[in-house]
Amino acid sequence: MRQAGVVDSARGLVSCSHVGWGYAGRVELGTRVWEYLLDGVAAGQRIEFVGSGSVGALRAELAGFADRDADYGQGVVDRGEFRVALVDEVYAFSGAGQVVDPDRSVASRVAATEDALAAGYTGLRAVVDATGLTGTVAQRVAYAHYEYLLDQQSSVLPLATVCAYDVAQLGREAVAEMACLHPLTSRGASAFRLYTDDGAAFTLAGEVDFASAGQLGDTLGRVLPFMSGPELVVDGRQLEFIDHRGLLVLDR
Repeated sequence: MRQAGVVDSARGLVSCSHVGWGYAGRVELGTRVWEYLLDGVAAGQRIEFVGSGSVGALRAELAGFADRDADYGQGVVDRGEFRVALVDEVYAFSGAGQVVDPDRSVASRVAATEDALAAGYTGLRAVVDATGLTGTVAQRVAYAHYEYLLDQQSSVLPLATVCAYDVAQLGREAVAEMACLHPLTSRGASAFRLYTDDGAAFTLAGEVDFASAGQLGDTLGRVLPFMSGPELVVDGRQLEFIDHRGLLVLDR
């Protein structure tokens, strides 16, 4: 069974963790970046901080995070142990408007993980601020497909990712659409979680009630076309609550 649940910190997560994080401001994002990536350094993983804007601005922001850990952090940054990259360098896109091409983007992440292993690292660990890739409905539909495929790879490869979303910029509903496709989420990011695990098409965890049944229906509509086989097996052992509306959504 994979590491899954609701977390208040990005520290102490395994080398194949996949986390959906709704953040409130850059200070919170910086805290999670530093927690998660320093664990990656200690675990011997290649580490990345990926976002939008300019590489220079992201590097400056990373240096600001490091200043909080004067004994260790700045030395890690100065030695170049962090790769800082723009989303344009990491993702493939289809058409205009930074709509992610899910298949090519996941293939790129798999190749980057394999490259890290070949270079002597124990795997790849990244924090990705995906806010700029999920602002429109078309972007979120494509990114949901990407998250579903990435989660499949994270269940079998030493590929660890925090996918971060700015709640103030996107809104809570849009963040929930993305966060729910992770086995681990920040508190309040999504009422339920839908993710890959052994022996089932997907695991459904958390709570599905009147407020979240519609979101479950939308999420299933986005990911079910990519599931194969004559029957659909859903692992509901991690559900804390589901009412008749959620069961009707699954039945449909």
